Amino acid sequence: MTGGLIIGSVLIANGQTLIRVLIAGFAIVRLLAVSDFGRRTVLGRRAPRATRMPSDASVQARQWLRGHAPDEFTVAAAAIGVRSSELRDGFQQGQSIAEIATGHTRPVDSVIDAIDTDVTARLHDAVSDGTASEHDARDIETITRQWATRLVHGHRGEFRHTPGSQPRGAHRA
Repeated sequence: MTGGLIIGSVLIANGQTLIRVLIAGFAIVRLLAVSDFGRRTVLGRRAPRATRMPSDASVQARQWLRGHAPDEFTVAAAAIGVRSSELRDGFQQGQSIAEIATGHTRPVDSVIDAIDTDVTARLHDAVSDGTASEHDARDIETITRQWATRLVHGHRGEFRHTPGSQPRGAHRA
């Protein structure tokens, strides 16, 4: 930006009106882009808000759930009526659990329900045996249904991201 001001000053001194106007316009656009006003509005409309950073609680909840994801493949396989190895093979080949369930004429919602129920039971067991606090359990319980839905509808490779982040278009956590 400093370079632009120097060049603009030299051009003004030389009487270069057209170029001066262009550089001034670019400088104004640049200032708006880096200012708070420029971030809040785009052509007079409110700009979309940046995605909210997840709280530590939601990050911990997702980490707890991710730790139990391998076990939930077994639960999903039982709900679908296939061997765990068959479900994992299909998933490794790019199918979602939902697609595998549909291929075996099983309702996808029943698979989500089974996973949600199992995760909730594991969570209650973790509180009972002291490996999770009641506060953590409440945080986790608020997202179990959503997590189970994403697990069932997601595809291989959609989990490999920094803790707490969710790529655009991803279907599971």
